[in-house]
Amino acid sequence: MTTLASALIGAGIGYAYYQYIGCISGTCPIQSNPILATIFGAVMAALILPDSYAWIRQKAGYGAEQTQSASFRNISRDEFHAVKTEPNVAVLDVRTPGEHAAGHVPGTLLIDINAPDFERKLAELDKDKTWLVYCRSGRRSAIAAGIMVKMGFTDVRNVKTGQGGLF
Repeated sequence: MTTLASALIGAGIGYAYYQYIGCISGTCPIQSNPILATIFGAVMAALILPDSYAWIRQKAGYGAEQTQSASFRNISRDEFHAVKTEPNVAVLDVRTPGEHAAGHVPGTLLIDINAPDFERKLAELDKDKTWLVYCRSGRRSAIAAGIMVKMGFTDVRNVKTGQGGLF
């Protein structure tokens, strides 16, 4: 869907370029023809924009939400407290060591999502456990939960409200 939308946007930009800027000298084969300018804009946008869009969403922390329906689910603070002591449940704190030292849920495992060896440390964990993942606001934990699902973890839950009020 984003490729089609990108092509339409690019077509509009290509035609607008022809219409308002064009080729003053008349020697530019693409910019001097409205059809070629429109097609060129559509093709270039279809090739470039979808990857750019995905990269921007990932950097903004939205990449995990795309996989949420098939992977992890968000839970509330109340649900977190209801299931954290059940058998086969583990709690993962993905904040920095400083944030963890300032306060954390007792018995949690700390793996800083910003650490260069984050994924290597995740790979060492039991993928069959239920993992409750939290951070300060819920954004980093959502990204971590998405990564965990891609790595083959079977039951991952993101504490959507973040650590506020967990301990």
